Amino acid sequence: MTESFSFLGHSVNVNKLTKLDLEFGKILRKKRLHKKLTQEALSVDSGLSRAYISELEMGHKDPASLHYSNYLLR
Repeated sequence: MTESFSFLGHSVNVNKLTKLDLEFGKILRKKRLHKKLTQEALSVDSGLSRAYISELEMGHKDPASLHYSNYLLR
């Protein structure tokens, strides 16, 4: 989810964390750890960067735009 505001006469979009983003991240981390995978190993398996997986787990990225969501939660 994004929110726009004006800063020095320019429109700025800011990502807002949602409960859904945070919950997805918690579930993703729990499943990854249950499978004894590192973020790096999940990165290789999914084709996503380790940094992106980290951001998903922290709730900093919106998983809704990922078609990988189902794969990551298997």
